[in-house]
Amino acid sequence: MCRCFQCEMLIDDEPIKVVDFPASSPFDRELFHFEEGYRCQFNGRESLVVEELQNGKCRFGR
Repeated sequence: MCRCFQCEMLIDDEPIKVVDFPASSPFDRELFHFEEGYRCQFNGRESLVVEELQNGKCRFGR
């Protein structure tokens, strides 16, 4: 079970930038939209899947 939901460092309903089409050159713009996701204030990671937040430093020592 994911322990992030027990952590006070978790922010849910965070708007996460999702890139639909990356820019093909430095002068192009990427197309993106925002979706509700999760953010860990401890390690600064953002993800649409809460289990991926534990892949870096974790307050629980994982």
